[in-house]
Parts: sequence; structure tokens; C-alpha cells
Amino acid sequence: MIALALPAAAAAQNNPFGPLPPASPPDTPTQTASSSGSNDNRGLDPWQQALIFGAGIILLGGIGTAIVRDARHRAPVTDDRRIVAPPDPDAPVRKGTRPPRERVKERRRETAKRARAQRKRNR
Repeated sequence: MIALALPAAAAAQNNPFGPLPPASPPDTPTQTASSSGSNDNRGLDPWQQALIFGAGIILLGGIGTAIVRDARHRAPVTDDRRIVAPPDPDAPVRKGTRPPRERVKERRRETAKRARAQRKRNR
């Protein structure tokens, strides 16, 4: 009764580093006659290959067109293509585009002052 409850040990588990059991003899393949006629595993027909290559060329052309269109859309406009109004002769002449340091300092102080006031109100 107890012998039935215990699992049987496999012979290969006794010594895992021992020699391997002999391999079973290889099965002999059987030749089967195919009923598919003249197109036995020769790949795709020429019209199928042409269809695949044509679809690939169309896909690559579409991707290229999308890239070029997006690049032209996002590219910076050069000065010769830009429509610019003539400069106003009465406008003050500025040397650079950066504001003077004093104005930048005042603007930063005003921003900091507003932020401090906002923090005090939110206490």
C-alpha cells in the first residue's frame, strides 16, 4: 500500500553526470506525391513579386513626399522670400535686439515683488 503512494524514480535521475542512454534509430522519411502540379515550392510568381516591389516603391515615395512637405513647411523663411514693410523713417533706431540691463533688472524686480505679494496673500 505504501509502495503505491511513493513515486517511482527514473533511471536517469540516479546519476545526472553519467553516460547518456543510446539514441533511438532515426525514422525513415516517406515520400509523398504532391498534387500541386508545376508550381512546387518555387516561391512567388513574377506578378506577385512585381506587386510587392511596386507597393514598396509607392510606400517609400509617400514617406519621402511627407518628409519633404513637412520640411518645407517647418523650414525658416529666408529674407528674399519674406514680405517686409519698409522701415518707418520716424522710428527710433535700435542697435541691437536686447533691452538695456536697467530695464531687464527693473522688470525682474517687479516680477519678484508681485510674486512675494501673491505668496503673502495665499498664506
